Parts: sequence; structure tokens; C-alpha cells
Amino acid sequence: MEKGCAIDDVSAMACLGLKNPQDVWSLAENSRVFLEALRLFFLKREEELGNLTFDKDDQLAVEFVTASANIRASSFGIPLHSLFEAKGIAGNIVHTVATTNAIIAGLAVIEAIKVLKKDGNNYRMTYCLEHPSKKLLLMPVEPYEPNKSCYVCSEVYLKCIHRYRLRLILIVLSCGIFFEKIVIAKLGMNFPLIMQGASILYEVGEDLEEDMVAIYAANLEKTLYELPSPVTSGTVLTVEDLQQEFSCSINIKHRI
Repeated sequence: MEKGCAIDDVSAMACLGLKNPQDVWSLAENSRVFLEALRLFFLKREEELGNLTFDKDDQLAVEFVTASANIRASSFGIPLHSLFEAKGIAGNIVHTVATTNAIIAGLAVIEAIKVLKKDGNNYRMTYCLEHPSKKLLLMPVEPYEPNKSCYVCSEVYLKCIHRYRLRLILIVLSCGIFFEKIVIAKLGMNFPLIMQGASILYEVGEDLEEDMVAIYAANLEKTLYELPSPVTSGTVLTVEDLQQEFSCSINIKHRI
């Protein structure tokens, strides 16, 4: 027990003689507050251990949280905060969300390490359950098989480079067939954007204005050669899918 600490004190600061909550404690002082707060919890509030919920108006709890956070922050070179500042920050955090995010972030890092090590046989998807199942909150499972029509997860498409060469009969091939047979069926795009240079030939999206939707619909009926920006032999089209974060270039060659 710290010298001068009365048995009835329920504040680690009071026991340690720290009076100003706006002072930023040193690492040594944070360590002393952390240990003293633990001692007081076991000595004065042992019946609450395991059931205690955080309350920013609980002096001892705020002291414990402030000291813990500052000790951890010092390990990463993060500036320390006074008890007054920490009380304001902690009172505005949804703790369950922050904790769940930290758990999922840790799981993501574990899988990222496997990717870097090329340890594909041990990849796992992990579900964070709201309620325990067989005393488990985290349930790892093997990932699903790749979707052969998806560019992102298909092994076939992942082996392809992001520049395609197509030999087409430009004067008879419509933009609609190009869109359905190549952009959707072959490239597996969901919300494609087709561009020639700075000109947009076709776009899919819920926020498009009605006049633009009509223009793009009309373009589907035209051959590639009849588009406002005609597609000729040697033209390079840029096709993007923002939903899948995928972009590629298609080098068009006229087939005789």
C-alpha cells in the first residue's frame, strides 16, 4: 500500500497524492496509478470484478483506463493524455464496436501474413459470432471455392495480364454484344465503365441522370464503328469495375 493512502480511499490519484486531473502523468506515474487502481479494485470492489461496466463518472475506472491507455501509448510513441482528456475521449467511444474492430483487424493481419508467406493451404475465413457456439466466439472455416466467372477470385483470370487483344469485325459488331459477351461474360464485371480516352462510351450506375441513361442505351444499339468516338483497328478501350476495383485495357484489332 502506498504511504499515506487511507483504507477508505477509492481513488488511485488520492492514494498517490496526484491532485490535478489535467496534468499529464509520466510513464512512471501511469504505472503507479495502474497498479494502485488494480489494488483498490481487489481491495474495495472485489464483488464487481467480472461484471463491471465502464462509466466515465466512475473515478477509479477512469483512472485505470487512463493509466492503461497511456502505458500502451508510450510503447508506440503516441502522445499521452491527462485524466481529464482521457475521460472525454472514453465517454465518446462505443466500446463494443472498437473491440470487435480490433479483433477482426487482428484476424485480417493473420491472413495477410499467410498471403505474404504464400501459405495458401491454411487460408481461413473467420466468423465473429454474437453468441457463443460450443463456447467459441470465433469460428474459422475454410474459404469457399473461387467463382470461375469472377475476375477477382478466379485463378484463370488472375493468371491473365490486364491488357487484352481482341480481333473483331468492327463494322458489324454492336456495342451491346461487346458489352454482354466480353465485358460481362468474359471479364465478369458487375458495374462496368467503358471509356475511349476521355470519352465515356457506356456506364452502369444507380446515380446516372435519365438523359445519360438514354444516351448509353442508344450506344448499345450501334456498332463499335458507329459510336460517337468510333472504335477502329488499334483503338485501346479502358474498362473499369469500381465495385470489384478492377481495371483493364482492351486493344481492338479489326478482323478481315
